[in-house]
Amino acid sequence: MATQPQVRFSFLEYLDLERSADYKSEFHNGQIHAMSGGTEPHSRLSSRIGALLNLRLSDCRVYDSNLKLYIEQFDKGVYPDCMVLCGLPHFWNGQSDVILNPSLVVEVFSPSSERYDRGEKASYYRSIPSLQEILIISQDQVFVERSKRQGDSTWTLVQYTSRHERIPVLNSELTFQEIYAGIL
Repeated sequence: MATQPQVRFSFLEYLDLERSADYKSEFHNGQIHAMSGGTEPHSRLSSRIGALLNLRLSDCRVYDSNLKLYIEQFDKGVYPDCMVLCGLPHFWNGQSDVILNPSLVVEVFSPSSERYDRGEKASYYRSIPSLQEILIISQDQVFVERSKRQGDSTWTLVQYTSRHERIPVLNSELTFQEIYAGIL
């Protein structure tokens, strides 16, 4: 039985399809993958992180999960749960719905997305020259993982699991009480 050839799209073709679609999809090296919906805790955490960062980082722009991020080195178009950009935005090909230069990316993970968010997706994010930090937050337990770019372009990773810890984020900090209040 012959298999059908796999259709490959350019990033521009993906954008055209995505803008008229009824659902979100991510772009991975010529392939388009539909995204599943999030849970109520996931949505609350993503919204809360964005609001907290917006209050704390007044010199930066905070974006929710509706703005796409293009990762040029890996030809990926993704929707982080939250992004922060400190400086002027650089858009892909002048497209105002696709950012290239975030300073911080936030992902909220569930048991089904943990491996991808903390592994492969985080490694894609680390290839972005402007990116300084990655926060990966659990929706099911008190857990935040922070990756920070060092001066020599290596990354340090710190895991926070105590409700009493303060988590540095760019030029500010967050607490577990703020992040998880009413959720966990």
